[in-house]
Amino acid sequence: MKNKNRYNAILITALTGLLVTGGCTSSKQKPEQPTEQAAETEENNSMASVSLTPAQYANAGIQLGNMTQRRLNGSLQVNGMVDVPPQSEISVTFPYGGFVRKINVLDGDYVKKGSLLAILENPEFVDLQENYLKNKSALQYARQEYARQKELYQADVAAGKSFQKAQSEFESLNATVNALAQKLNMLGIRADDLTANNIRSKVNIVAPDNGYVTRISANLGKYINAQEELLQIDNTQDVHIDLTVYEKDINAVTKGQEVRFTISGSNRPEQKARVILIGRAIGPDRSVTVHTIPENKNLHLLPGAYVQAFIDQAGTLSDVLPEEAVVRSEGKRYIFVKDKNQPHSFQMIPVQVIAENNGYLQVKLSENRQLPDSSVVTKGAFSLLSALKNTGEED
Repeated sequence: MKNKNRYNAILITALTGLLVTGGCTSSKQKPEQPTEQAAETEENNSMASVSLTPAQYANAGIQLGNMTQRRLNGSLQVNGMVDVPPQSEISVTFPYGGFVRKINVLDGDYVKKGSLLAILENPEFVDLQENYLKNKSALQYARQEYARQKELYQADVAAGKSFQKAQSEFESLNATVNALAQKLNMLGIRADDLTANNIRSKVNIVAPDNGYVTRISANLGKYINAQEELLQIDNTQDVHIDLTVYEKDINAVTKGQEVRFTISGSNRPEQKARVILIGRAIGPDRSVTVHTIPENKNLHLLPGAYVQAFIDQAGTLSDVLPEEAVVRSEGKRYIFVKDKNQPHSFQMIPVQVIAENNGYLQVKLSENRQLPDSSVVTKGAFSLLSALKNTGEED
């Protein structure tokens, strides 16, 4: 009886061990199943496929093709400002100071070369004219005395000392009169026309060139010092558009490139310009100034106006697809490729769009994959995407 009880105890222990061992094996295998399923799901999500019936395929209007080579012309978007070159930006000054007695223009007026801008008054102008007339009169006497002493000296009647003195006085007065005449010309007074009857205390300030008055620094009654700016004139016939191009993009800009620009806040249509000069210095903000000139010289562009521009660039030959071959889903881009083994089945492959222009996209496949010939859906890709989504909803 004891032996029988011992046998039963051994049998129960063995069966319990088997059950425990079996339970451990199951617990080890269960975690492996979700891992395989997750990997399979991830693969299916990135390489989803869709199958159509013959009727659906006919209605979808699907066309197959492959990447083709085209030259994609890109454009670089930049900002800039209307400006005039230094030689067309004129600061109107006067070599002598004076009180402003008249201002004949307003900010924004167009003036022609020689037109009256302002009138200055100063008693020193009178002194200068008087001094000129006195020295001019003295010069006439010195010239006559010099001629007389020269004749006497040549005839050995007068001493050489008297002749030399007359010559020195004549040459000194001649230099003084010529210098005063130049100063009068700077005042706008013709020395040859000046007499004791037309001495004046006021002088005219005239425009040195054609252009628009862009700044007036004077007002009536103000004393303007010598060389102080009265106003500024900009000759907008030579207006430039200076674009700001950052260092990373400057190598893509070359002289002669076409530029399309619009003025900020303006309703005018897009205009064209051309690159004429590229700066050779990089600014603190890592940018380079690119000078362009508008093709339409009759544009009334205001210096200081902001512009938005596109610098057109000639692209290189690239492998491209028509834009309707690439579809967007959940923020990503995809193309469809025909399954070789099934006539109406297609695989959706993620792609990266590198460039786009004129209805064509340059795309890159992930993991350096290569497309088989004549298998890309170039038309009807959106229909395939819709069919794929409908299939997902039914599942």
